[in-house]
Amino acid sequence: IEAVDAWEATTGGREPKGEAAFEELRPAFRRELARRLDSPAVPQGLGDTTQSLFFAPSKHGPLGAILGFGPALLFPTATDHDLGTEKWGAGPTAVGLLQHGPWTYGMLTNHTWSLAGDDGRSDVNSTFLQPFVNYTLPDAWYIVTAPIITADWEADSDDRWTVPIGAGVGKIV
Repeated sequence: IEAVDAWEATTGGREPKGEAAFEELRPAFRRELARRLDSPAVPQGLGDTTQSLFFAPSKHGPLGAILGFGPALLFPTATDHDLGTEKWGAGPTAVGLLQHGPWTYGMLTNHTWSLAGDDGRSDVNSTFLQPFVNYTLPDAWYIVTAPIITADWEADSDDRWTVPIGAGVGKIV
């Protein structure tokens, strides 16, 4: 069993011509929750980094939709051999969201393929999907679900998808 502690920072800015450029940094820190009886040591540290760059118009689209598209870049930044791919990669990324009253919902997605790296390691061919729904309650409380769903297209078919289930409650302070 594995838990993912994700730290996320998003920055954005406007270009003088009325276009917006958004950038997202999403390193994930993993920790083992259950000891493996057949393994004397469980690797700990940082995994690879995927950098998504979004380019979006400054005005909302149909129905008030906010849409962004751009490249996703994979960097082999793992601090342990077992925590990373040792591959450089790239692919497309997209985000779309709607905000209606207290509701915010949408999808963040990308797909990366390996371009270079250790030939002795498996190629990267992976899909990332993150649907999200957020409901804002009175006094800055909120309810959210934003599972990180992944597909490793190089894995066996019975081990290809990771589909977590979860939700959260929080307060903006």
